[in-house]
Amino acid sequence: MTDSGPAGSIQPAGFLLGVSEDWLIEMVSANIGDFVPCNPANLFGRPASDVLAEDTVHALRNRLAMLRDPEGVERLLGCRLTEDGRSFDLAIHYSGDRIIIEAEPASAKTYGDMTATLRGMFARIDQGVDLADVLREATQQMRALTGFDRVLMLRFNRDWSSEVVAEYARGGVASLLGEHIAAACLPFEERRCLERAPLHLSADLEAELVPLSFDDRSEFPDLSRAILRPLAPAYADQLRTMVARAAISIALVVGGSLWGLIVCLHHQPRGVGFERRSVADLFAQLLASRIEIYELKTALANTAHG
Repeated sequence: MTDSGPAGSIQPAGFLLGVSEDWLIEMVSANIGDFVPCNPANLFGRPASDVLAEDTVHALRNRLAMLRDPEGVERLLGCRLTEDGRSFDLAIHYSGDRIIIEAEPASAKTYGDMTATLRGMFARIDQGVDLADVLREATQQMRALTGFDRVLMLRFNRDWSSEVVAEYARGGVASLLGEHIAAACLPFEERRCLERAPLHLSADLEAELVPLSFDDRSEFPDLSRAILRPLAPAYADQLRTMVARAAISIALVVGGSLWGLIVCLHHQPRGVGFERRSVADLFAQLLASRIEIYELKTALANTAHG
């Protein structure tokens, strides 16, 4: 067993397993025993079904077989892992030839009709007369969805510095509108992770990270798409300067390039369940398409006047 060191760690909100293509355990987070009855040191080389219920492993295999995009992530909600009745929300994806399984305790409530929710959110957004209106309304809708204290819309400059171009916050919170953020505060590796996995939740920026251990025969995999990965230290520090204890970062990819971020901030630890995060993720994708349309209209208008 090899410890991965500080870089190989996850947030403590859930646990992680790495299994081979024949579903033998090759990597495990040190906190797995907090969620399911097992000793992490004794798991290497054992089948995943020794930790996860047989029907859950079967469901994960089927979901993985449906994964058409090798860069994609599949999710299963409300899965039973043990006989004690606890249920978990699971995410599964490939990292090279290893399968990464992550689990968080399931949310107590379901969010409801995702399509109706998004339709209602965009009914308000589409009333905007210009891009500034659209972004301002988007921050308001995202705050209503997440319940976070503050939602910022960041737009990147050519040098990867950014500016807060829209904001919505609860009363009494000092405004950050117009704030400029240096490029070094969101380093390349964090931007790369957000491009590959557009939504990232840090439920508690002060929580102690959980180390990962892996089989001595294995190489440590790329975990840039892991939902439990920690933030790059420079970016986490920047969020703390904004008096944040919890944060959601969602990439806005416009025309194939990273345009900006939706950043939700809360002054206390705050988790958000898989379902609500899925709504937020889809919302950001649809918002990016609206941004692209507005920017194309602006470019065409400038050309006509030029």
